[in-house]
Amino acid sequence: MNLLSTGPCQIVPLAICITSLIWNYNLVNAQRDKTLNCGACTAMVDEVAWEISQIDPKKTIQVGSFRIDPQGNQNVREVPLATSEAHLTELLENICEKMNNYARSVDKISGLTTYIRTSSRTGKGIRLSNVQISGDTHKSLKFACEGLMEEHEEDIIALLRKSESDLLTKICVDMAEVCTAENITAQLAATMASEEEAEAEPDDDKDKEDSESETTEEKVEESESSDENTEKTNTDSASENDERTDSADKEEL
Repeated sequence: MNLLSTGPCQIVPLAICITSLIWNYNLVNAQRDKTLNCGACTAMVDEVAWEISQIDPKKTIQVGSFRIDPQGNQNVREVPLATSEAHLTELLENICEKMNNYARSVDKISGLTTYIRTSSRTGKGIRLSNVQISGDTHKSLKFACEGLMEEHEEDIIALLRKSESDLLTKICVDMAEVCTAENITAQLAATMASEEEAEAEPDDDKDKEDSESETTEEKVEESESSDENTEKTNTDSASENDERTDSADKEEL
């Protein structure tokens, strides 16, 4: 027997095959993790921005040292409550719990994966078409969010305190580097589409109700017209019978 036929010459191709499979598996996982991390980041930023927007901008909080210096002054100043460090720190402590309100969605045309909110903050409807709601997704998003907080919390607070605009790009693309500009665009488009589709549905239902109402009214009118015609026919028949009776009485006389 040739030992080479069953020796290293066959083991080497097998090792190459296994290595290739592992590399492909890791590549797929890396791509999935990046998509997941991007979804967690965009959801986190959106939730933070919403919470900040709900606070009266006129509300302030005193910050600084309350100790009195030799001149009898206190180094205290007032800052907006919404973007104060104390409020933002408290807000970010629980922000990852909000990931339970998100689900995975895959666009049928582009194949892009996004994560959209499954419940409205304002009571408006949300269209949940092509959405996969899963407990595993909630856990994965929360885990990814917590990882972002652990690594970037201080930098995120610094940006929020400056009331910076375009937070999605500055936090998720530039700072955390978990998203691309295309990811941000796709995420915003998916969110807007779900809200717009939900708003369109009541109009469709209203049109259907109006159509059914018009049909019902037409049927009622037709029924009333039919009743009127029937009454008229009965009246005419009664008149003819009366005339015939009178004529017969006259002939007998």
